[in-house]
Amino acid sequence: MWGVALTVGLEVTKAFLICVLLAIYIENYRSIKSKFTLGLLMFAAILLAETIMAIGIYSVTSLCRAIEMSEVARPILSLIEVIGIAILVWITRK
Repeated sequence: MWGVALTVGLEVTKAFLICVLLAIYIENYRSIKSKFTLGLLMFAAILLAETIMAIGIYSVTSLCRAIEMSEVARPILSLIEVIGIAILVWITRK
């Protein structure tokens, strides 16, 4: 069960980082209005939607036995995603 709690915590962290990215991309799009920035904005919005859905699924259902069987693997995957998004936030803020 610790894996599910860890996964939800990582997903919440990921949602926060994506919100930071969205704020940066919105500000950049307002000043630059480039298609690339719009693409980044759309990417972040879709990723945030997926993350919010994952938080809901992981926190209110057991999703059959899939979560129980992936208790070790899913937190590792979520951690990798969080690291990747943190790097994207770090690079975007420069």
